[in-house]
Order: sequence, then C-alpha cells, then structure tokens
Amino acid sequence: QQKIAAEMNLSETAYLRRLHADDNFSSSSTFGLRWFTPTNEVALCGHATLASAAALFYMMKNPSPQLTFQTLSGDLFAKREGDFISPDLPENKAQPQDEEKYKDLIKATIGSLPVQDVRFSRSVGGDLLVRIPNSITREQFEKVTPDVAGMMAAHPPEIRGVLVTLKGLFNINSAKTFA
Repeated sequence: QQKIAAEMNLSETAYLRRLHADDNFSSSSTFGLRWFTPTNEVALCGHATLASAAALFYMMKNPSPQLTFQTLSGDLFAKREGDFISPDLPENKAQPQDEEKYKDLIKATIGSLPVQDVRFSRSVGGDLLVRIPNSITREQFEKVTPDVAGMMAAHPPEIRGVLVTLKGLFNINSAKTFA
C-alpha cells in the first residue's frame, strides 16, 4: 500500500477493505479504512474518508443508511442524509502551548510576525497551530514565506506540521499549512 501511495504521489491515498471474506462493497456497512501519504501511513484523513463514503454510496450503490470505517483513529461514521453525506469524525481539540517551547520553529515559519496564540493538536499526527493577531493585515499574512531549512532544523519529533492562521475580514478565517 505504501508503494502505491508513493507512486500516486497524492496528499493521501485511501484504502478501503472488506473485513470478512463474504463482505461486499455494494451491501456491507462496515469496512476497514487506512490512509497513506507518499511517505507514511496517517491516523486520520477526513477528506479521504468522505470520498470513500461517496464511492460506496454513489458508485457502488451501497444502500446502507450509515457506513462504519474501522481506522487507526477508531470507528468513523458516514451517514446518508438525502443526497448528502454527513461524516462523524473525532473532535480534534488543540491544547494551549508555551510559545517559548517552539520559538525557533515559529520564527522559521512566520519570521518576525507577532504571535497571539500557540496550540498543539496531538490526535492527527501532531500539528502546531499558530494564530497571529488580528492587527496583522491579510497582505502581511499572505507574504509569509517560511524558512524551510530553519523549520527542519527546529523541527521537534512530535510536530507533523505547522498551521498558521489569522482571523480575516467578515469573520472569514485564513490559514496556511506548512508540513
């Protein structure tokens, strides 16, 4: 599976599998689901879970009202709601962090921009979430160019990537992810 994911070279490649020999993609309601990036397996991928449910509901014509996916993150669910699919994914609560602990990584990611809040989300592989203050303009935010070598040098093992966010105009949030 890893070799195929590397060949596909997509952000994640999903693998659905039957759990029992007599299971059927067109009628069963519980499946195994795994996700791989080009370099490793990941514990959760929401968009690939939704795409897997869509393939089963719409392409395989699976009539089940709800699908269950057994994954590294536990059981995930996708319900049919009319013409739509409603996924039930685990809540990913981010925990407040001491900015000082990650100061070198943050500096390499956003340079000298000020930081309003730093949080860490462990459940999906380890993302550091950095919120910059509302006083930063969208133009300043869009000019953020990380120092990739500096990020790699300051990269602690528990961090998979850094997400930088800024509250935008009209309550629209903007974000950049550096993984």
